[in-house]
Amino acid sequence: MSMCLDNCPLNKSGFTVESLRNQENTVIHTLEAKARNGEHYCLSFAPVGNAPNEPGVILVGKTPGLKTLNKFMRAYRSGLSIEISAFQSVYSEMKFALFNMLKAKTRFFELMEFISPNYWKGKDKLSQWDAMFEGYENSQDCGTQLTQSCNCCIHTSDSKEPSKKAFKEISIKNPACLFSSFLISDKLKLIIFLDSPSKDARIHPEYLFRSTKMGQQLIESNIAVTSFPHPSGASPLSNINLLQDTERLIREYPNAYRAIERTQEVIEEVIAESHNQKKH
Repeated sequence: MSMCLDNCPLNKSGFTVESLRNQENTVIHTLEAKARNGEHYCLSFAPVGNAPNEPGVILVGKTPGLKTLNKFMRAYRSGLSIEISAFQSVYSEMKFALFNMLKAKTRFFELMEFISPNYWKGKDKLSQWDAMFEGYENSQDCGTQLTQSCNCCIHTSDSKEPSKKAFKEISIKNPACLFSSFLISDKLKLIIFLDSPSKDARIHPEYLFRSTKMGQQLIESNIAVTSFPHPSGASPLSNINLLQDTERLIREYPNAYRAIERTQEVIEEVIAESHNQKKH
């Protein structure tokens, strides 16, 4: 797993990956951007995720939340390696909601059978999904990278989503920061951002990614990019009954509905392309 902390120009506290283990205050930098509560946003290193061998799909959150940061630091302070600590902290509270959403609304797991057949093909998908969060070796073989747009938790004293202004300040001060955790391999076919893009004041990582040099190069290389609703515990979209009520989805959650429909289409296209490549 690539560790950007040692070379990060925003690391004003001078922490190293090893010294971070002994710090009570883990803030590496304070941004000029302020949240609605009047506090400046702070950055705390929390590179949660896994580092699979040649991932075919990357699932991307926005940034680790405060609960995830605290879970990561507890694991790291307990003596675990930073890789294991990062792996044990990723998406843990929403993994089953994300599974149910992907299974109910897309052919994601059929795609994974093409990408990593030894791990997925002919096996119970829920068991394999759970295993890739619970066992480090499984996380290496599953073909799916679980990561964040930013390797730091962007936070104040509350856990609300950071503003677009905070992300913009980070990208200006350190252009190499965002999306630096992505593992790009020859097998990569799809990047899914966990978000429901819309024209509002919130940050939508897919839009930002498409404007970066990395994003443009990958898209030109025929890597598919889409966004799928974030399945946080507070989101009503984690309710399987709501997901199956198309009329209500369209009426009450139009942005999420559009994101789901688009992701369905993108995955269908990637599967069709995979079929064609297998024939040739």
